Amino acid sequence: MSNDKRRGWLAGLREKDTVIIVSRHGSDRTETVSRVTPTGIIKVGLYAFNPNGYLRSNDPWSYIRLVEPTTERLENIKRQDLIDRCHRAFRTDPVRNRISLPVAKRIYKELLPAIRGDAEEVKP
Repeated sequence: MSNDKRRGWLAGLREKDTVIIVSRHGSDRTETVSRVTPTGIIKVGLYAFNPNGYLRSNDPWSYIRLVEPTTERLENIKRQDLIDRCHRAFRTDPVRNRISLPVAKRIYKELLPAIRGDAEEVKP
């Protein structure tokens, strides 16, 4: 008899699968599963998640959890990454952020249609 209590999409998680980690502040990021224990504990980088997908923590306010990597969520993460890179490139010195001005301009040019909703797809 297995002690693994994972349900739904979490039950199918294996080592090297991609997951999305969501914090309570709404920042999503993709990570890779490094290990799944026989009891269903999911190890992702330095974090350990319970079989229900929530972070193993003594902090009752911790809302860090695993989310299924759907196409829509992955596209939103890519889009937010472009927005963050543009923000850093145009609000501060591009040299300090290691983003050259031509690269920043290219990112900005690709991002504008996505923000307005004109583009079908955001290019990474």
